[in-house]
Amino acid sequence: MGVKIIKTGRKVPHKKVTNFDLEKILDTTNEWIKDRTGIINRHISTNETSSSLAIEACQELIKDKDINLSEIGLIICATMTPDTLIPTVAANVKKALKIEHSITFDINVACSGFLYAVSVAESMMKNLNIKKGIVVGVDLNSQLVDWKDRGTAIVFGDGAGSVLLSSEKNSDSGILSTFLDNIDDNDNSLILKNISYKTPFNNLENEYEFFKLEMLGPKVMKFAINAINTSILSVIKSSNISLDKIKYIIPHQANQRIIDAAVKNLKIPNEKFYINIDNYANTSAGSIPIALDELNKNNLLKKGDYIILVGFGGGLSFGAILLKW
Repeated sequence: MGVKIIKTGRKVPHKKVTNFDLEKILDTTNEWIKDRTGIINRHISTNETSSSLAIEACQELIKDKDINLSEIGLIICATMTPDTLIPTVAANVKKALKIEHSITFDINVACSGFLYAVSVAESMMKNLNIKKGIVVGVDLNSQLVDWKDRGTAIVFGDGAGSVLLSSEKNSDSGILSTFLDNIDDNDNSLILKNISYKTPFNNLENEYEFFKLEMLGPKVMKFAINAINTSILSVIKSSNISLDKIKYIIPHQANQRIIDAAVKNLKIPNEKFYINIDNYANTSAGSIPIALDELNKNNLLKKGDYIILVGFGGGLSFGAILLKW
């Protein structure tokens, strides 16, 4: 039995923030941002939450009348910005979609979260004989960054992307190969501490303490380039599918320079890499599924196409999934 993606969806906040908007609040320019990241626009939440974006992205998956909600037995949300810890974002999605019975939970693997969630979903669907499952990646990075730090604030955006997975007994398409790994972040190159609350038993002076995302850009870039190269070559090797047969590579949209360096190292034609970082910036767990949905909705994916999803993130985590559409 194989597991394949049969539908895709996405949702981003309505507010678009341009580089020129950021010029007004940060010591930066449109040209500086564009040159160093490839980013022009990003969508930033005003009143949207991780749950509301995830719900709307997942509603895209079930709007067709041929979808039987009783067959959806699994919902996994990849996020590091849950608006509710209890219930989980996945549980909020289940409730909104009016799915009566389903396994639901969230996972946090930062920007690699969507890949990990799809891999977990594939295994659970096979082991538990689940007909259909939903994976959604969503992050509100605007809540995590320091808006006085141009090194992080310019890079991130908010958004959600989703996929509907189906177990197929006699299909030659679906997930063919997966590679996941994690290496120690000894330099704390990408770190975000959780909120600390004052209790009768600790020494916090204030009621609570907030922390913001901290990133060492050059170290993250070096890791990311190696992570992309290693992940792509690993799924190629384990699947016996040659690199020249790959129609599209959908990378985590973190930085245009990272992707350009990976393209150069792998000697892959630029057109194989699907890039939309210019319009969305880095949406973390939402990055890859948002790009996949764009490809799908623009009718750029054809039956039989080989596609690689590749990502990297905090932890330091990374991986890739090779699938046949």
